[in-house]
Amino acid sequence: DALIEAAKAEPPLTVYDSTGKIVSMAENFAARYGLEAIGQKVSATAQLEMVIREFQADNVQGDVLMITDAPAALAQLLPEGFVESWLPPDMADAIPATYHDPLTVTTNANVFAYNTEVYDTCPVTNMWALTDPEWSKKFALIDPLSKSSYTDWFSQMESHHDDAVRAAYEDHYG
Repeated sequence: DALIEAAKAEPPLTVYDSTGKIVSMAENFAARYGLEAIGQKVSATAQLEMVIREFQADNVQGDVLMITDAPAALAQLLPEGFVESWLPPDMADAIPATYHDPLTVTTNANVFAYNTEVYDTCPVTNMWALTDPEWSKKFALIDPLSKSSYTDWFSQMESHHDDAVRAAYEDHYG
């Protein structure tokens, strides 16, 4: 691939990701493609800011982003031309087409879960029951403003399951 050959003549790739595992991931990438790569742990929020500022200053330092804030990447980085999605040609057949552009490396499910050591079966049959006094101080959720994946989860429920959420509310509260 021409891009990989061109990269071999450049300084080492700098790869940003929000996990500390990026160091070994960059090493594996370098070994696979025969070029140098340096992994740097950077939060998704900081990645957004760094990419935009580096681009605007014409001083791009990061080469590859593994960004967990997909909605922000789709809304801010890709349309403005700050970044481009790249799919390794040798991986195209191994990755379902729906995850090609932008390249989706991992997906994370947000789910409601319960302690099977306390309950034999799920103690809640309707998500709105979790707002009842019975569940006060028994249900926890990270501050949705501190992690964008939660606000995205709520947006996805509204966009794709609003009727089901509304019906569940009506079933629970009338």
